[in-house]
Amino acid sequence: MVRLSKLGANNDLASFLKRLAVSQGTTIAGAKTEAVAALTQLTDDPALLRIVKQRALVERGLELVEGDACPLCDGPWEMALLAAHLQEKIAKADAASAVLKQLALAIDPLAAHLQAVSLEADKVAEWCEKANPPIDAASLRSYAKAANLDRGTLDKVVGDPTAIAEALQVLGRLGAPPAVELLQANDGLAAYIDRLADPSKEEEAKEFLIVAQEKYDQCRGAQQVLNIAAQQAETASAVFSHYGTVSTAILEGIYDRVPKDFTEYYSFINRDDEAKFEGKLSASLGKLAFDVDFYGRGRFPPGAYHSEGHQDGMGLCLYLALVKHTLGDGFTLAVLDDVLMSVDAGHRREVCALLKQKFPSTQFVLTTHDGVWLKFMQSEKLVQSTLSFGGWTVDSGPQVWNEGDVWTQIQKHLANDNVSLAAATLRRYLEFTSTILADNRRARIEYHGNGQYDLGDLWPGVLAAWKAPLKEARDSASSWGKNIQDAETLQMESKKRVAATKSEEWMINKAVHYNSWADLQPKEFAAVVSSFQELLRLMQCANCGEFLCVSPIKGDKEVLRCSCGTVSLNLVPNKK
Repeated sequence: MVRLSKLGANNDLASFLKRLAVSQGTTIAGAKTEAVAALTQLTDDPALLRIVKQRALVERGLELVEGDACPLCDGPWEMALLAAHLQEKIAKADAASAVLKQLALAIDPLAAHLQAVSLEADKVAEWCEKANPPIDAASLRSYAKAANLDRGTLDKVVGDPTAIAEALQVLGRLGAPPAVELLQANDGLAAYIDRLADPSKEEEAKEFLIVAQEKYDQCRGAQQVLNIAAQQAETASAVFSHYGTVSTAILEGIYDRVPKDFTEYYSFINRDDEAKFEGKLSASLGKLAFDVDFYGRGRFPPGAYHSEGHQDGMGLCLYLALVKHTLGDGFTLAVLDDVLMSVDAGHRREVCALLKQKFPSTQFVLTTHDGVWLKFMQSEKLVQSTLSFGGWTVDSGPQVWNEGDVWTQIQKHLANDNVSLAAATLRRYLEFTSTILADNRRARIEYHGNGQYDLGDLWPGVLAAWKAPLKEARDSASSWGKNIQDAETLQMESKKRVAATKSEEWMINKAVHYNSWADLQPKEFAAVVSSFQELLRLMQCANCGEFLCVSPIKGDKEVLRCSCGTVSLNLVPNKK
């Protein structure tokens, strides 16, 4: 048992009793009255209390006003009107500020007093526990804990008006007579101290040195903790600063590299009219701003002026740029689900070229409900195989149709003597392919208001648009003094294969074409199939398998080419 110091116990007990007396004195009572008045004023005036709650938010909002929008809801505002509106709300809060200031001034001495009471009650409780036999100090411990909690409540209400009710309860308890149990513990300690012998000078000196040593050790321990904390703070500050520098550099790198790739991809698929397009990512307060060029008239959010089709294209290009930056060479698989429903046919072809040229090592899985888009992907050799879902049931799941090679399908129908089905398959394939070829060659097709075209409407225009650039390529090569053999060979071979299909007869009489195919014998129709297959193969690049197209898609024709560059026939003559 640690020996109880009569001198120290007497001093701490006297100080605690004095503090209890102060609790009921006029100084504390005056501060209590002022605090109660301030809290009552806030309670009685809900509007004042609401202004108090909003003031910090309004002041913060005023600091964040940068553009013509509210920084909280992003609603449109003129900056001057928004700033004036917020200033008016702050002005209305000035009266509330005076009440808060009065409350803070009244609370300060009360909170300090409660903190001192809590500490001194704990000291007296320690002396009680050192007595022999120990004196019950539970009431003192409870009193110290309650005083500390009350102090926290008073500190809280200054910055948080929602604690007004709790603060009023604390003020109601403050100044009340101490509990009987508390006085009994104090009296028991006083009686015990009186029974102790007065310490000699040597004992007093020894007690003093013991206390001094304890305080000295505490001081050294606190200094050591302070030094460690300072080192940790310095390290944490350096780490935080380095993290901020690195993260900022990484983000700025992303904001720099991703827009470059995005701009390159989007300009690629819109090179006919937006070759000088530029996109930009920039950090904005609380968000990431994404702005794009609009025909040299400034940068705006994508939804401001660009159409839905252009926005679809931007979305795909931004996705590709982000994934490329994130995965690099690891970008080997992507699933694109109907991402180009709003993109027109011409730009869809450019999307096919983009995916093939910029991402040759990536396996794309594409889904679509659009049969024309599917044929585009097939004709441009973007996809190697397709699966079609023709309905589903709960019991058996989806019904899958593997399209495979149309020529193989036709041969199977002929092998089964089903010329009618083989003819329908060939016609359907040629109709789909003709829409691609008509767009590739910029063919002139008679317009139908209902948007429906059969093979007789499309195929003659496709042939005319195929033969014309071949002649232009030959004439261009001749005018420039270049070798005309490639263009001339392609022109002559094309003439033979067109003749084999008898397609030119359609231009004279539409009745002489696929309507009579079903009347042919399998062997006869096999020759028709072969002639169309050879003609279409002539229209394709032997290397990449794409159908040749006229470039650009608008304006003067310049070249008949494929995307891989194996075939490139100049169509521009020498005008000298």
